[in-house]
Amino acid sequence: MLDFYGSSELTCQNLVYHLFPNAMVTVLSHHTILVVLEPIAPGRTRNIAYSLAHTGGDPAAAETAKRDSQFVNETGAPEDRALAESVQRTMASGANDHFTFGHFESAIVHFHRNLNAALEE
Repeated sequence: MLDFYGSSELTCQNLVYHLFPNAMVTVLSHHTILVVLEPIAPGRTRNIAYSLAHTGGDPAAAETAKRDSQFVNETGAPEDRALAESVQRTMASGANDHFTFGHFESAIVHFHRNLNAALEE
């Protein structure tokens, strides 16, 4: 198993690392996923995902990771995708004149502010 916080077991449900606005690594209990969202046209995005199992060579752990990955792919990911698509579809409607990020979304604003400043230099 992974050694997070000095433990031989993963001590939280998941960890998400945003590498860039369109790339993230999600560490789950039995596998890790790298997701890259590649814009290919207005209104179209290619979703590329790589999954790595936390097995340590153990066949039983590999089977658990496979079940975990299958659950995420068949349940969580489609729900997240449907929600994101519905938000994006309504953005052009004009129903909202601004959007408010959640309490912990200030990192996104900070990233874009720094990116804009760097591009202006």
